Amino acid sequence: MTSTAIITLLLGVFIILSRGPLLITPARTTAVYRRLFATNARIRIAGVCAALLGLALILAAQGRASFAAQAMLCFGWLMLGMTLLLHIPFPGIVALFAEGLFEAMEDNATGRVLGGLGVAAGLIFVYIGLFTL
Repeated sequence: MTSTAIITLLLGVFIILSRGPLLITPARTTAVYRRLFATNARIRIAGVCAALLGLALILAAQGRASFAAQAMLCFGWLMLGMTLLLHIPFPGIVALFAEGLFEAMEDNATGRVLGGLGVAAGLIFVYIGLFTL
């Protein structure tokens, strides 16, 4: 198993674990997310973690020619760019966006739909990591 496959697999598992609870308890999951994004320092810490994950995706996909590796490279650059341009220098803007998203997720149907889409995306990453890379 290559490093690209391992990083993709871990990213898929992380997405499933972070979005899966929205399927069961959207209100409690939203409360946890609100605590996570409660202060500017926490938003910046989350941004640094996302930037490190984006950097890992970029480094793992370097030099690979497959479509999945190139998609992972683009996703890594997108994550790194968004976190370095938004999360770290402007946490207030991210907090406003997150609060709007959290209000939408409090509705049980919307939260469950977003959770289902997140789990589906995570399963796609797991599939790519296990079978295509």
